[in-house]
Amino acid sequence: MEQVCEKCKYWKKVTQIAFEGKKKDAGQCRINPPRIFFSTFESRPRQVVKYRFPFTAYDDWCGEFKPKNEQKQ
Repeated sequence: MEQVCEKCKYWKKVTQIAFEGKKKDAGQCRINPPRIFFSTFESRPRQVVKYRFPFTAYDDWCGEFKPKNEQKQ
């Protein structure tokens, strides 16, 4: 089995993105808790703190892969 995000039990599809002229499924990796990030909007001079799961393309990969159909012990 190819070990890509799309086939991992920790990945959740949320949208599609345009990449090199093609549409790709994209989603969140949920193996770890959400991460903090700061963003600033031009209309509001203050920083906004948000929390999000890492965003990945369906064909990305990492060393924590677990198949979606893996049985719990």
